[in-house]
Amino acid sequence: MLSHLVAATAALTVDDRQRLLAIDDTATRLRAELRLLNREAALLRQVRAVPVPLSELAPPPAPN
Repeated sequence: MLSHLVAATAALTVDDRQRLLAIDDTATRLRAELRLLNREAALLRQVRAVPVPLSELAPPPAPN
């Protein structure tokens, strides 16, 4: 289901994700996801940043 995929893969807090997955009605869940995604997009526009997974910021492993 698209709404579950969005809730599971969006860059959201665990609490936000749980709230979305707890919504039974698909249309209501999609509307809630749209509000959260719009909030995140507005924040990213303000700070002019792009979210990066923390794993990409880790230093490469040392050879020894």
